[in-house]
Amino acid sequence: EFYNKIDIVISSPLIRALQTTYILFNGMDIPMYVSWHHTEIYTAECDCGSNIDQLLKKYPHFKQSFDGWDKIPNKGQNWWPSEDEGEEVIEGRHRALAEQVITHEKNGIAVVGHGNFFKTFTNRYGKEHFSGNAEINQYTFKYQKKMYSL
Repeated sequence: EFYNKIDIVISSPLIRALQTTYILFNGMDIPMYVSWHHTEIYTAECDCGSNIDQLLKKYPHFKQSFDGWDKIPNKGQNWWPSEDEGEEVIEGRHRALAEQVITHEKNGIAVVGHGNFFKTFTNRYGKEHFSGNAEINQYTFKYQKKMYSL
């Protein structure tokens, strides 16, 4: 029943999110898309990403399975957040994800990402919620005076 409600999956490009998305959705008739907006907020080294060219060389099946690689900024460099990422940048990433969700033509959108990002996202646009590892949640968030589900 869970899979019947999903029209598209948007994954963070950090390896652990890509692997989770691939395990859950590969082989299904559900498009998988990668987006850097909801990459984890930096709290430790494990929140750093990988050079996209190197990542796709190591995991070539990700290039074939996910769309959106061309939209990651500074693809050949460090595109992921650093420890000096400020609140303004985090707010911009929150806003970018919210706009990506509300302007998408599909309604059943699954987003695979990271706990601290979703905790701050839900705090900004509704009621704060921290997800455990591999936990599935449905969020309803308020953006520009309207309610949306994620």
